[in-house]
Amino acid sequence: MNQKRNGYILAGGKSSRMGTDKGLLMLKDKMIVEYVIDNLKHCVDQIFIVSSNKQYEQFSLPMLPDLMMGKGPAVGIFSALEHSTVNQNFVISCDTPFVDSTLILRILRLAKDYEICIPESNGYWEPLVGVYSKSISEKWKQSMVAGEFKLQTLIEKFNYKLLSSEKDLSANKHAFLNINSPDELLKAEKWMK
Repeated sequence: MNQKRNGYILAGGKSSRMGTDKGLLMLKDKMIVEYVIDNLKHCVDQIFIVSSNKQYEQFSLPMLPDLMMGKGPAVGIFSALEHSTVNQNFVISCDTPFVDSTLILRILRLAKDYEICIPESNGYWEPLVGVYSKSISEKWKQSMVAGEFKLQTLIEKFNYKLLSSEKDLSANKHAFLNINSPDELLKAEKWMK
């Protein structure tokens, strides 16, 4: 299997709490997804955006659609894995601007012996910031065909590693903030001042 690393930005969500596409919202002087792209580009060989929203074409990155619409992030991850030709795939949500390059590289380094490697922050799993091996694609698909779309349940079927945001990653308290609502956007703007 190819030793290169791919990065996949998941941008196919409904953004129901925000009311508009989260990744395309402005945070200070650029769109939220631009922070994600900038943080990822130093860590992987190629970046792809998983979305059917043509507005993401402005970033001149290859795009691929979710293979099943309306089924949540489990399908976004599967779409990435089906597309990938490399073993290590860094999957990240379009609304996580504070996951910086240092953090991404740490996760990639600690993931090498596992099929899935994701952070755990304040007792919560962060499945939309992590490494997924190409080798899990078929079993992941079979689980979804059987009706399982809950990420934690899917992840528990594999050889996975949870990384402590503090002990393993030395992450700051805002690192895994994903901006889902106007209130969270305001908080993010304050933290950046």
